[in-house]
Amino acid sequence: MAWSAPRAGGAGWTVWWALLVGQLYIAARLAVKLQFYASQTALFQGLLAHAGYIARPVTAWPESPAVEAIRQG
Repeated sequence: MAWSAPRAGGAGWTVWWALLVGQLYIAARLAVKLQFYASQTALFQGLLAHAGYIARPVTAWPESPAVEAIRQG
């Protein structure tokens, strides 16, 4: 573990090496997180995102009483 935290006044390349390792670790964590979100989205779209589950039925508005009075009169 000493290679990941170089001492003060150490060689310049060890500092850059530690920075590179840290950045690669952060990039790997981001890639794993994005892959997880992508797999969850694909699961939702494959299993649950169909018209019967997402779309509401078409609303049939009742006709007003005035229209019914005209039809009967």
